Amino acid sequence: MLPGPTRWRQVLLPLVVLGVFSTDGLFLESRIDVVSTTISRVGLQHLIALLYAILFPSKYLLLCLLPLAHSAFYNIHLPVLYQTSHLNATLQAHGFSLVARRESLTGYISVLDNLRDGFRVMRCDHSLLGGEWLFSAPNSFGIREPIYAVFVMLEAARLIQPSFPHPIQVSDNEIEKKSALVIGLGTGSMPSALIAHGISTTVLEIDPVVHEFATQYFSYPPSLLSAANHTTIIQDATLYVSNHANTEKKYDYIIHDVFTGGSEPTPLFTLSFLSSLRALLASPTGAIAINYAGDLRQKRAARVVARVLRVFGVSACRLFRETPPPPNATDAARAGERADDIDFANLVIFCLNAPSSSTVFDGADGTRRGERRRKVGFTFRPPTEADFLGSEARRRHLLPQHEVSLDDPILKDFRSQLTARANDEYGGSNNAVLPPHNYDRDPIISSEELRREAEVDAGKEYRQERLAGAMGHWAVMRTVLPDVVWEMW
Repeated sequence: MLPGPTRWRQVLLPLVVLGVFSTDGLFLESRIDVVSTTISRVGLQHLIALLYAILFPSKYLLLCLLPLAHSAFYNIHLPVLYQTSHLNATLQAHGFSLVARRESLTGYISVLDNLRDGFRVMRCDHSLLGGEWLFSAPNSFGIREPIYAVFVMLEAARLIQPSFPHPIQVSDNEIEKKSALVIGLGTGSMPSALIAHGISTTVLEIDPVVHEFATQYFSYPPSLLSAANHTTIIQDATLYVSNHANTEKKYDYIIHDVFTGGSEPTPLFTLSFLSSLRALLASPTGAIAINYAGDLRQKRAARVVARVLRVFGVSACRLFRETPPPPNATDAARAGERADDIDFANLVIFCLNAPSSSTVFDGADGTRRGERRRKVGFTFRPPTEADFLGSEARRRHLLPQHEVSLDDPILKDFRSQLTARANDEYGGSNNAVLPPHNYDRDPIISSEELRREAEVDAGKEYRQERLAGAMGHWAVMRTVLPDVVWEMW
């Protein structure tokens, strides 16, 4: 016999509560900055169970006391102090030690020390947000050596030198007032470097626990520097960027470094968000560095790259890998085949906020005699000792090395997406490798483009790509740390 209307409401009420407060729900999407960190996966599970117990009281609920007691005293995954001590007794036998852990808005956040190799990392669910070497002393700014090269590569935005058709005059006063916006804190190694270089740095981080752990267990902010030239804002980046995109606020550098290991935050890779970021960049010398981690042979990676180049222009961007491609990746792609192994890598996209065409004044009196369209590119200036901050990692990895050409066979999916997007927007058939010249003009994103993009992001194929990316990322992470560590800490 089915329950009546009142009973149905009792059954559905906890599910409605779960939908409202879920980290995938609309409430957190729009009000993430005001939600308590107690609304986490562990907290929600207990909340739903409590609501059902209240709505459906029964003497059989006493049977739940035994599993609750077992979880409280023997479940090492429950993030309480005495369970952490019990967990460490096992982990230390494998050469690791858990420093801290907590459920938070973006997932399970924890800090782990490798006792044998001497490094510390921060984890968010099935990804690593960054790390530092513990055996080396902090430099003169109080910053420890980072263990991942990609965060050092992002700092190369400071080294960008535009190649304009005619000189651009920048006063010394403007150089002294450099500012940066960093989206995604992680362990703080990259924004700490910007702060050490005297750049006024604003950091956006959505998760308060990530910020707390970065300041408590890592070198953020630099302990030997003044706090006057940096600000950390705990807020959804989409809210901050949309609120400031049409204001006078401009940044010389923007670092877009959010978690993309298989389940990237889609709103931070949309055309509208990227266009708002460009509006926040100073012109014409403002530079942005975007870190994307994933399998570079998947369509999902090609889609992200295509969107970035749609907003900033093909000729104003350059792509670099953190590591060289697998030996057989290029040969397989050139033969029209897919290599068996996953080409999972960090890809950094550097772009300049400059139009690709310039008016040329040939007359001595400044009168306009003609106009030529010239592409604006950029190079990286050679780094100096001051750029290295006394860091061996920066000495080795600051200057990007492994550039990905747009003609690389691996980017076949990427080029097809660019061509398809150009066909949709400008009409007709276009078999060119790169889209029409209009692509390099200052972007005006049409409502039709946004509609098609929303359909793609909500589609079944995109969800399947995210799932495949997450599984591939998880397989890679299992090679970074032992299985037992991922399973227990």
